[in-house]
Amino acid sequence: GQGEAAAAIRALLAGGALCEPGAARRLQDPLSLRCIAPVHGALRAAIAFAEPALAAELNGDSSNPVVLPEEGALGGGTILSTANFHTPLVAIAFDALSQACAQVAHLALARASKLLSAPLSDLPATLSPRGTTRSGFAPALKPVEALVAEIEHLALPVRGGTSVSADGVEDHMTHAPLAVHKLAQIVQRLRLVLAVELMIAAQAVDLRGPVRLGFATAAIHAAVRRVVPPLDDDRPLSADIMHLEATLLADGALLRTIDAALGA
Repeated sequence: GQGEAAAAIRALLAGGALCEPGAARRLQDPLSLRCIAPVHGALRAAIAFAEPALAAELNGDSSNPVVLPEEGALGGGTILSTANFHTPLVAIAFDALSQACAQVAHLALARASKLLSAPLSDLPATLSPRGTTRSGFAPALKPVEALVAEIEHLALPVRGGTSVSADGVEDHMTHAPLAVHKLAQIVQRLRLVLAVELMIAAQAVDLRGPVRLGFATAAIHAAVRRVVPPLDDDRPLSADIMHLEATLLADGALLRTIDAALGA
């Protein structure tokens, strides 16, 4: 996972000034910048773990009993009692995905806050071109912090529980549907977190001035700017955030833009 994530980052930056020797400004950047590959790699690994678990569930027979009419002695069919309806692996896999998404959300919030800090970014505070008399993107961090807190709460593991159904015969539950439902809520919130980070990053690029972006990062910046304008003065940002999330992230449009830029 980590190797794949690192390769993806290098591909996104290819062709840009950051790939040149000596481009780094600091020996040790904050962990939210240095540790993107391990954290995103963990999410990739969690996805790889979940895929076969989900594929088996979608393609298998969860009936109990399972009736196999073409098998058995003399072709008379076979009836088998099974436990295929029980889905602990799905619950565990989706819990892992939730935990991984929570860590990705944490990093996104931390990176966004760093871009708003003048000592760290060497850009105007809060990324306002009008200086400290404006709030800039600072108000956007409050809802992001709230979203990350919700993601943390939703990422708490779903534990298997005791059931009293069927007079004590069905005495264990995996709660897999709850794990899947919670992940869906996490992904929805994570997209909003990433939408804010995209807006902040695009503003930082605009304020930085002439800089050679990577082929893919230039395409990402252009895609963001087609959806939301730069922040010239303070304005409500909620509509921009929702519009960016719906237009670029909800249906994978940004991923298609990246693939096109990379020739994938």
